[in-house]
Amino acid sequence: MSTELSDFTKFKLPNDFELKSDTQIILRPEIELFSLRKNILTSNEKLLQSNRLPKLGAFAQGGYGNPGLTMINDEWNPYFIVGAKLTWSIWDKNKTKRNKKILKINSDFIDTKKEAFNKNINILCEKELGEISKLERMIEKDDKIIELQKNICKKASSKLNNGIITSTDYISLLNDKNRSVIKSEIHKIKLIQSKRNYIRILGN
Repeated sequence: MSTELSDFTKFKLPNDFELKSDTQIILRPEIELFSLRKNILTSNEKLLQSNRLPKLGAFAQGGYGNPGLTMINDEWNPYFIVGAKLTWSIWDKNKTKRNKKILKINSDFIDTKKEAFNKNINILCEKELGEISKLERMIEKDDKIIELQKNICKKASSKLNNGIITSTDYISLLNDKNRSVIKSEIHKIKLIQSKRNYIRILGN
């Protein structure tokens, strides 16, 4: 959906905000993905260990037939059989060791990727924090310059009224002040953008 903008359209700058301490916590979905993959590997390792344990099973069977369990008895008789079964895989020890090594390699690989990801996020955050600090210093400097230029323009207005300076001189001073105000507003916009980028990088 498109919106037409006229010469009278006004834009509202988003409110500035302070970065709180809780915004420095990384909440990226990639972190959760790393944890899920580690949990899967842990579950697979537990499964390998359980497969090595002896397994005991029981069974039961019943019926009514001729002959029954006694083959020499030519009559209809009920019968019932119960039993137990013990299985233990003792020959796949090497296979289990090999699979455990593969799981360990995959686990180390995930840890390495997570560490590299966190390091990259921290680098990006430090860069953005540096930009935020620089812009805050620039805005503070802008405010001082604008205040000085306002005083200069105020004095120049009095001089203009008394015929000491020309209107061209006064307009030049006024334009300098207006340029400083515009420059300060640009810095404020960039500051808000940098803060939002910082929060976006962290995933908050």
